[in-house]
Amino acid sequence: MTALSLLRSRPWTMPVVLAGLVAVHAILFQIVRRTGMSHAGVSGALISGLVLLIIAKHLGLFAGLLRALHGRFRQRLGNRKSGD
Repeated sequence: MTALSLLRSRPWTMPVVLAGLVAVHAILFQIVRRTGMSHAGVSGALISGLVLLIIAKHLGLFAGLLRALHGRFRQRLGNRKSGD
C-alpha cells in the first residue's frame, strides 16, 4: 500500500492534510503581510527559495532524506500488512 492509497483508504486523513496545508499557508501569508515586505520582495524571496530547492534536488541533497523516509514508510506499511 502506497502513501497515497493509505490516504485514500482513510477518508478523514485527506481533509486533515488539506486543512493543515491551508493553515500553514495562511500563517505564512500573515507573517509576510505584517513584516511590510513589498510585492517585489515577496516575489524575490519565493523565486530564491524555488531556485535553492531546484539546486538541492539536482545535487542530490534530498536523496538521503527521501531514502530514510521511504524506508520508514515501507517498514510501517509492511508491519500493517502482516498484522492484518
